[in-house]
Amino acid sequence: MQEIANFYRDLDLNFDRNALIDSRNKTVAVSDLHIGLEEQFKRKGVLFPLHEKTVIINRIVYLLDKYQPKKFIMVGDILHHFNKIPYKTYDVMYEILKLIHNEYKDTKLILVRGNHDIMIDYVLNECLNRFNDEINEKNAELKKKIKDKGDGIYQKYPKLEDNDLYEIYEYYKVDGLLYYHGHKILNQENLNFKSDINLMIMGHEHPVLELNNHRFPSYLHIADYNKFFENNKDNKDNKDNKDNKDNKNHNLKNILVLPSFSNIPSGVKINELFGNFLSPYLKELKSESFKEKIYPIIKEKEIMYFPNLKEIEDYLQ
Repeated sequence: MQEIANFYRDLDLNFDRNALIDSRNKTVAVSDLHIGLEEQFKRKGVLFPLHEKTVIINRIVYLLDKYQPKKFIMVGDILHHFNKIPYKTYDVMYEILKLIHNEYKDTKLILVRGNHDIMIDYVLNECLNRFNDEINEKNAELKKKIKDKGDGIYQKYPKLEDNDLYEIYEYYKVDGLLYYHGHKILNQENLNFKSDINLMIMGHEHPVLELNNHRFPSYLHIADYNKFFENNKDNKDNKDNKDNKDNKNHNLKNILVLPSFSNIPSGVKINELFGNFLSPYLKELKSESFKEKIYPIIKEKEIMYFPNLKEIEDYLQ
């Protein structure tokens, strides 16, 4: 456990409110907001208020106020619906963009695509149009005031471009850290994995740790990821090993799975998650011995580094 704690301390990485805090690069990262999930529950007859918009906005404000990052990264599955986006999804996304643009001008919003984000470009474009419609209204009011006074210089508010509000990527690299949702294998032609990548930060899995019938959103640190494939005796021959390694990015050293940032997804217990991972990066980790390389991390009043998954299961039996 101390080795894992030292790993994050040496990289100046911290944990808070289901986010990863990179103090060295003034960056905050979250994953799996699943904006619109509350509306889906309502469509299915679950009318109990889940306060999706309020919780997400309040958590973002807390992180921005406390850490004042230069970059706020959303690591995929920003939206929930694959199509037929509910109106409230546009509303929540617009409020996030407006919040950061108006109140936190020194923070850049970085969006990384996830498998749920098929409609993200359309939603973002509609939000941009909404911004510019409001700017047009301001310009019309300003023009009228100048005309009524009969003098003065009329200077328009400039329209916004998408990069005034956000940047969007398939993956994002910052100083040895790779932010990627993890829903599919990255193409080696588009990304050169070198020794400078210390950690891949991903989402997609929504891990939780259940202790004494209480569920805690959990980060998962996966150590020595590359060594699992180097030592895998099931590989057929050296050529297959090389091809497999190149295609599947098995030379990654460490992976951190972020918990869901939203309060709505129930999460998956990590002892049930092993062997049933969704990400192609983790699906192959079925060997019982590899449970010794998976370490849950929980942030409550303080950061708690837990023993590896094998030791936790032995204790709970």
